[in-house]
Amino acid sequence: MFSRSLSFPSTCLSTIETRYMLPYGRFGPHYGPDKYTKPMSVDAGAAGSDSYPSSSSSNSSSESSPRPRLLASIFEAPGHHLEDHLERPERVQGIVHALASTGFLLNPASSPSNTPLSTSGTEKPPRSPLASHISIISPRRVATMEEIALVHTYGETLKNKSSLATPKAPVAVADLGDPDGVTYVTKTSFQDALLAVGTSLQLVDDVVNASKSPTTPTSPVDDPFNTPSGFAAIRPPGHHATPDTALGYCLFNNVAIAAKYAQKVHGLRNVLILDFDVHNGNGTCQAYWEDPTVMVIDVHEENTVYPAPEFIPNGVEDIGGGAGEGLTINVPFPRYAGHHCMQMTMESVVIPATRRFRPDIILISAGYDAHVTDPFQLLQFRSSTYYDIAKQMRELADELCNGRIVFFLEGGYDVEALGESVVETWLALVGEPSREGTHLKKELPQEEPVEEVKQLIQKIKQVHKLL
Repeated sequence: MFSRSLSFPSTCLSTIETRYMLPYGRFGPHYGPDKYTKPMSVDAGAAGSDSYPSSSSSNSSSESSPRPRLLASIFEAPGHHLEDHLERPERVQGIVHALASTGFLLNPASSPSNTPLSTSGTEKPPRSPLASHISIISPRRVATMEEIALVHTYGETLKNKSSLATPKAPVAVADLGDPDGVTYVTKTSFQDALLAVGTSLQLVDDVVNASKSPTTPTSPVDDPFNTPSGFAAIRPPGHHATPDTALGYCLFNNVAIAAKYAQKVHGLRNVLILDFDVHNGNGTCQAYWEDPTVMVIDVHEENTVYPAPEFIPNGVEDIGGGAGEGLTINVPFPRYAGHHCMQMTMESVVIPATRRFRPDIILISAGYDAHVTDPFQLLQFRSSTYYDIAKQMRELADELCNGRIVFFLEGGYDVEALGESVVETWLALVGEPSREGTHLKKELPQEEPVEEVKQLIQKIKQVHKLL
């Protein structure tokens, strides 16, 4: 079992509640150190910068340019970093490297600033066809404490703990005893978390406003990409953070706050949240357990080590409570479920449930740690699995809510697979074909439990009356 030694001030460790102490790590007993992926070295641009140029000089600056099909923000939170921790800035740097290699972005490693590169004093760099579909939005919006309070009660407490951290001594805030890494804060973590939330809310604003704006001659009404999608490649992630505590590498719950914000600020009543991270999005489920206006569909591996199932209900029959009963749909995949099992689940559960709910906006907790090469747990998604999910959810957004859909980065710890999976997601969102890499063999390491998943789907359909 993979573990590491972490050093924290004893004064901060004493504040951790025993219910968040884990007997073993998020890897679980079936993964060892040979599955750990070392950080990928990627120079992501100018020092201290978290804004990345697209590979065209302007995606939407001229009136003749088509409206972008994807709005994206990238924030690696370099100050929120603990040596050897799995949730690290290299994750986002790896995404940037993959996007640049594909042509969505310029290679920021060779750029002295966040302006598009020039090959000479006057010559512009070649325009990538993929870049013409996207617009990169710099992460500048910082969430207010009032916005944090839409979901969380502990904003000031986290701020105070972050202020106590020093460069050599981050402060542990949860998951004491987890050998795969505590949830921690550094001196900059609180501000980084506010910027991650603010970036998420800015994308919600931009996508919703675009869906309400008049069409242009280059974006006719029947254009399925008339409303751009949104993608927040941000950290810290969020879906484990509950209303009353940071948890599971997550400080604030970006997607949960975005849902409440979309309702309060934009008047959107019904919000659908799809979470396909390998771990149950316990914080999101808890935040909306009794809410009749938010449906949470959570696809995860059953009996995962994290979060502990004894205090986080995530089985088929855990369906929400009170006025929200029936609006939490848990899909606990058995070990080795993969691409085909997810396709069946999309067709038989996710799509019909979404159509019945008729959301006004779709939010995606995009965790990529169900990938077959990821060190966490034992699901077998391909990079192209995420292409298919994104394509189908984008089509549902076009059908049901005028194209309003925003993705939020959650897990994903094999840096190469994470980058390729995000590329696949972006390709789907801009209407390009899949380009799944050749490093992944067509045959999965283990046979998928197709019959077991068929039985699981039938049970879910019965519980939620999707027959």
